[in-house]
Amino acid sequence: MAISKQNEGLPRYHLLRARGYLSSGSYEEAESDITHSHEMGYAAATFALATLHHFGEAMPQDLLKAATLYEQAYNDGVTWAARGLSILYDDLSFDQLRSKAIKRMA
Repeated sequence: MAISKQNEGLPRYHLLRARGYLSSGSYEEAESDITHSHEMGYAAATFALATLHHFGEAMPQDLLKAATLYEQAYNDGVTWAARGLSILYDDLSFDQLRSKAIKRMA
């Protein structure tokens, strides 16, 4: 029990450290920590990863991945992820990208 309590704050720690990495320009470390925190189930990190994909920070822009992550973050209780989705859906390039993806799947 003590071990599980000790690791409770680890995903949050990784996300906070990643923010420091981002502000210092250490993008690979930031991406690694955010991804690790996301994989640990930390919804705020899922939102952070969505914004990285959405705006192309620290990684190539991937709007479809961003949409998926925003939706996951929202479903996990991060209500401000709805705003990210709103901004994304207002972007004409996302509509074009989504249409191409749908055609490929058909």
